[in-house]
Amino acid sequence: MSGRNVRATWASFSAEAAIRTSKVRVFSCRASAASIYISKKGKKKPRRSTPPLWFSEYTVLSTHPAHFFLGFYVSDQEQAQWVTAAYRLANSLPYIKGLGWYRLDDEPDATGSAAWGLVRYSGEQKPSFGAYQAAP
Repeated sequence: MSGRNVRATWASFSAEAAIRTSKVRVFSCRASAASIYISKKGKKKPRRSTPPLWFSEYTVLSTHPAHFFLGFYVSDQEQAQWVTAAYRLANSLPYIKGLGWYRLDDEPDATGSAAWGLVRYSGEQKPSFGAYQAAP
């Protein structure tokens, strides 16, 4: 680990903000892929430096499917594991400067509503809330 902290402080973390600076695993980035590029002539060339990357609006639905994301969702505990894994991944890659969680709170309970927050609509903390606080 690099010892750097890539997530936002709670003071800067509001439910209405569009961009967050926290991290979670959706896909795996490889440093080797970011360290090369293909020239116009089709030859691989080393990149002099990798530009810093900020990933915003990351989320993982929990509890129940919503009307989007092709019905994908995980349990509350799995959502917490995704939060932890994403921060570990992002902290291990020096060119990732931030990862933003999309929403602090879930949508109101209704058919097709999104449970993508770190707290329920009622304000009750989900396991992912603690995982976010403890993230590297």
